[in-house]
Amino acid sequence: MKRVAGILDLSGWYRGDFSGAFKTGAKMRLEDVHFDHPRVFHTLLTSPWVEIEGEVDFDRKDLKVPQISVTLPELRVKAQGKIYDIGRPSAGMEAEAATGPFDLRDAKRLIPYRIITPEVSDALFRADGKGKVQILSVKLSGKMEEINHCDALTNAHVLSVEIKTEDTHLQLPWNVPASNT
Repeated sequence: MKRVAGILDLSGWYRGDFSGAFKTGAKMRLEDVHFDHPRVFHTLLTSPWVEIEGEVDFDRKDLKVPQISVTLPELRVKAQGKIYDIGRPSAGMEAEAATGPFDLRDAKRLIPYRIITPEVSDALFRADGKGKVQILSVKLSGKMEEINHCDALTNAHVLSVEIKTEDTHLQLPWNVPASNT
């Protein structure tokens, strides 16, 4: 990370011990944010404010996130999920996220492309579009091996996306047949 700058207001709680099960939650508000982390975002992310709120519950077998939200002036993301059977071959993940409406032109600035595998993120970053969109649901559900390689066609079943568009133009860089639905 090159730089994180801003004013931080933080409140949180923790129950449990540091070597076993615990529950925790936090609420952060950052003002005048400058987040320069090229391994996550393509460009310097700046915002007048960012709010992050979440809860985590760990019982030594499962890590549950009942709710987490990230809010910027132009975008709100809510998510929940769990990683289950940690340390076992049956380990997997179930997660779901949704956004409020946002302008597709902001996507290149706000989506953390660099944490996605380069084969997928490089192609997505070449996509072009404009107009209002809302991610109604992004679901990721499967065993960890499938999740780690969800960009492979054989693991396509672990990821589903439902998007609402309004006067939106989107051009993806893949040769996908056109659909009238």
